Amino acid sequence: MEYLMTYGWALLIIVIVFAALLYMGVLNPQARMQESCTLPVGFQCEPVEATGDGEVTVKITNLQAFPMEHVQIAVLTERVDVSDVDKEWYGDEESIQPGSTEELKATLRKGDGEKVTDLSKGSMVQGYLYVKYERDDTDKYLTGTVNVQVS
Repeated sequence: MEYLMTYGWALLIIVIVFAALLYMGVLNPQARMQESCTLPVGFQCEPVEATGDGEVTVKITNLQAFPMEHVQIAVLTERVDVSDVDKEWYGDEESIQPGSTEELKATLRKGDGEKVTDLSKGSMVQGYLYVKYERDDTDKYLTGTVNVQVS
């Protein structure tokens, strides 16, 4: 009986410590996630903000030797083929000269195109970033990821 009581108390202490860590958010991986943005080599992006109504803003830097004309971004919560991204999902157009940076905005959408508009402040938005631009009268596409906290 004494043997069972000793291990019982030890298990009870372990459960209490684990519950306290959960309550304080130490074991919450989303709280530790940092803002980030990735694009292929030759392009750089930086997350700026996400709003509760689903508006996502990123800064894109053109590290190539050519200008990017008619640049637009789309941010989706699910990965889709770039050909499945509807032209209406992209945000406003900008032009980015070599070595320059521009802020671009888009509305966060699900993979089927439905807008995401119920984001809570402080939560993290994880999405796939689709960049469409024109070079030599031909549409070019980039795909990356973005993680940004809702402000």
